[in-house]
Amino acid sequence: MSTTISRTFLTLFLALGLANSAVLAQGPVAANKLLLLVAGPSGDRIDPQEKAVVDHLNGLRKEYDFSQLQMGTMHYDRPQEAALLTQVLGFSPQKGITVGLVQLSDQGIPTRTLYKVESVNQTKLLAAQNDLLSRWSHTTGQPLPVELRPKVSTPPTSPPVAQPQPQNQPVTGGTIYTEEGIRYVIGTLDDEVAAMWAQLRNAPLREDGNDVTLREETKALSEATAALRAKSQSGVILPLEEVLAVARAGRAWTAAEPQYFLPVPLRQEVKLLTELLRMIDEIAAQGTKR
Repeated sequence: MSTTISRTFLTLFLALGLANSAVLAQGPVAANKLLLLVAGPSGDRIDPQEKAVVDHLNGLRKEYDFSQLQMGTMHYDRPQEAALLTQVLGFSPQKGITVGLVQLSDQGIPTRTLYKVESVNQTKLLAAQNDLLSRWSHTTGQPLPVELRPKVSTPPTSPPVAQPQPQNQPVTGGTIYTEEGIRYVIGTLDDEVAAMWAQLRNAPLREDGNDVTLREETKALSEATAALRAKSQSGVILPLEEVLAVARAGRAWTAAEPQYFLPVPLRQEVKLLTELLRMIDEIAAQGTKR
């Protein structure tokens, strides 16, 4: 399957830069405005690794009946597609096969990358596919199949014996996070924060300077979530020290009032980030009780 970009639309898009993405819809993005894009070296001689990746993703769509998850391919040996991949979406031919979730304009032209995995092989794709599908689900509001949702267990309905909470630690709700649930929250939060920081760091400063603190706190949160994810991927089920560091960074980020000082297109992400940080607080409280 290949995504075809007409010369007229591409010329218009590149002439306007990213103007088409300056005004983003508030709330969920329609599923038909997202594309699961696979970028490979050649459209004439399909790379075997690219074919394996496309076959796997198509099989995943069929297995879970992802009828609304659109897929397409682009190639660096096609000048129009190469220009869009490198100049607009931030893909690179030096990174090998890349899989990205990209947002489309009303004309069906990719305007920005929401998530991407570079140098993809079968093993790396298997490790990243839940993050990819979760990002699609969060962005569109479409539910994931039960098999791909994070599994959490809930305590018995009888009231638990009250336990004193450690000072300066958030109070957990009724959710108990399993190993899979913890990894899901950590990975999704890191994806969201990294994507936000990548856009915020390159956005123009406000004239009043009121976003300086927010930028600093977003960078600190991004570094903290990356460290947490790295520790989680090393095999530590609940890396409590890093979880607590993210919880502290999250509270500082929230205090910097992102709902007011983020660029307008990014403010729609605050609700999701706030919910993920609430989950991190719950995970932190769960860890301190062990």
